[in-house]
Amino acid sequence: MAYLDLSEHQLTLAATAPVARQRAVNEQRFSAEELAVIALSRHDSPATLSAPGRVRRFLDTLFDIRRGNALADPRLEALRRMAILLRRGIDRISSDETARFLASGYSRGHLTTLAGHIARVAR
Repeated sequence: MAYLDLSEHQLTLAATAPVARQRAVNEQRFSAEELAVIALSRHDSPATLSAPGRVRRFLDTLFDIRRGNALADPRLEALRRMAILLRRGIDRISSDETARFLASGYSRGHLTTLAGHIARVAR
């Protein structure tokens, strides 16, 4: 709830605690675009997380294998990477990957939500 404080000459808007709690809950949700990235990452292999070496590039050229590109948006790419890593197992996620995910603007709540979503889809 919010109310308008008219006790002073200037008008101020004060918010109460339920609004702050509601905002914290909404911050852990993913947008439709982010959910689409999570769904599309199901088809990506862990090999898409690193740049291919010389031999891999040669074999890809020789056998005309097309590899998916990284996403142009760094925030969505961090989400895709984390989704792929979570599918492989939470014990295999390095602290660097977690730091990259958090640095891209996501919270630990997002990480928990993503892990729960992937666990539900895997069943």
